[in-house]
Amino acid sequence: MRNSRHNESLCGIAYAVALLVVLPSFVVCAQTPVTQGKTVAEIRAKAEAGDLKAQYDLGVVYENGVGVPEDQKEAAKWFHKAAEQGNARAQNELAAMYHTGRGVPQDDKEAQEWFRKAAEQGNARAQFNLGLMYSRDGVTRDYDEAAKWYRKAAEQGDADAQHDLGIAYASGLGVTKDLDEAVKWFRKAAEQDNADGEYEMGIAYIGGTSVPKDHGEAVKYFRKASEQGNSKAQFNLSVAYYTGDTVPKDLVEAFKWMSLSAAGGDGRARNGLQTIESAMTADQIVKAKRLASEFVPREAPKESGVGSK
Repeated sequence: MRNSRHNESLCGIAYAVALLVVLPSFVVCAQTPVTQGKTVAEIRAKAEAGDLKAQYDLGVVYENGVGVPEDQKEAAKWFHKAAEQGNARAQNELAAMYHTGRGVPQDDKEAQEWFRKAAEQGNARAQFNLGLMYSRDGVTRDYDEAAKWYRKAAEQGDADAQHDLGIAYASGLGVTKDLDEAVKWFRKAAEQDNADGEYEMGIAYIGGTSVPKDHGEAVKYFRKASEQGNSKAQFNLSVAYYTGDTVPKDLVEAFKWMSLSAAGGDGRARNGLQTIESAMTADQIVKAKRLASEFVPREAPKESGVGSK
């Protein structure tokens, strides 16, 4: 999990003013099956005949339970067949299954080997995942290798990798610490509507890190990340509404975003809620809770870096 250090103001809540310097969580994204009008029986027939793409597609069908009961063991079987034929997407999915123990015994050594096979074929998502394995989740911790694979994926446009390469530069893990480079990569991720990248750009603008200090720009980025459900950004957006920093002071909005931040697991939000609630009327609290209950996170665009090359 990503954590950060924050200072409290006299009013009980304040912006974070330092770039995050901790490692990311492991992320894998299951592919959505594209059957293109084919039935499961047709896909199975091709898969059993050795068709590589059909084997991968059948694995996705079973992984997601599309037209058949979900069956992770069956999914792993077909991903394995396609992976052995060199399908990079199947290699990435099979690696993810070994890492999590879905459909196969949990085995990070196997996971790392399959991520590497896909990464060496240029699969951006596998490159990102291999970077994560080296940074925290794999058999061997090696920040130099992590940064190398993040860079390869980032240069292909993978927004998660761009963000995490920024984290590497912000923390000096595997690369020389360089906040200008960190912000450059955070911005690239944010330009793809990556919530973590948007949050980090907000932090950069709050502190004036490699950009002019600009609370208006910070709040803009915090709002974008908040709308996608980023709990840290929601905390800071709440602070903006509570203090009236570049937005009209609005206790209802402040409470709504702080409630969502608390629900998302931000440990600071409980105290923040108490501070905001103490200044609200009963009607304002009811309205804020209703707005929070109606919140639906906005989905970001699919990133360009995912998939085999």
